[in-house]
Amino acid sequence: MPAESVRKDLALEYCRRVNAGELGGVLELFAHDARLVDPLGSEPVTGREAIGARLAPALRGALQEEPGRPYAAHDGRSVVLPATVTVGAPGLPPERRMRTQVMGILDVTEDGLIQELRVMWGRSDSTWPAGPASDEERRKELARQHCLCINDGDVDGLLKLYSPRIRFEDPVGSWTRTGLEALRAHATMAVGSNVHEAAGFTVAGQDGRHAAVTVSATMDYLPSGPLLARHHLMTLPTPADPDRARIGIEYVMVIGVDTDGLIDEMRAYWGATDVSLLGP
Repeated sequence: MPAESVRKDLALEYCRRVNAGELGGVLELFAHDARLVDPLGSEPVTGREAIGARLAPALRGALQEEPGRPYAAHDGRSVVLPATVTVGAPGLPPERRMRTQVMGILDVTEDGLIQELRVMWGRSDSTWPAGPASDEERRKELARQHCLCINDGDVDGLLKLYSPRIRFEDPVGSWTRTGLEALRAHATMAVGSNVHEAAGFTVAGQDGRHAAVTVSATMDYLPSGPLLARHHLMTLPTPADPDRARIGIEYVMVIGVDTDGLIDEMRAYWGATDVSLLGP
């Protein structure tokens, strides 16, 4: 499967070709039977021709994507790219162009092509006039509240955000765990490592279910560092002073929310290239 750096470069190259208005070049990045879902919650389009028909009007409107940093996953195929997208008629002044914050989730083939691109953004993430989207804000707040509970060491408060049917994968590509007791063990280990999470760029899906947030996390090297290394989730050298060293992890958390307003799905996208060794 494509290396993390290859997947990240592919996501950034997609933005570069979009910004250059190169529709043919953009389509060359997709597999012939690729799927595009934009926004998440809409009907997908399949195949290069259909994707081209969907993208062509936006490129004629001088679509521009300002990418953030890409995030990999340990599944060998996924990469997530936050971006700020602007679009409008050619020559339209900046103040009249639509501006939207998006999160693109790409699945990449063994040949290094985009097999599927799911673009998450909600009405609350766009300057385009729209109706109220309180459900979107609720989902985004749930994602941010996860980080606050971790920072407060409030494992019980964290569990109240989650459904008893929770399924979570942290990181994506490791293993899926289910239930509140598994989540309690996972969160307790994080709190025991003095994790601090700073929530950043946050978007919602128009599927009435999902939200995503970028997170900058730091944690003590001990006790979690050797465990991450043993499971090949990071490839950092052992620090000279393990007792004082800290680890940085940049990731994207994607949550799914059930009809009771509880998180029943959580997936954390980060790879070995998203982990760094910090000083004391």
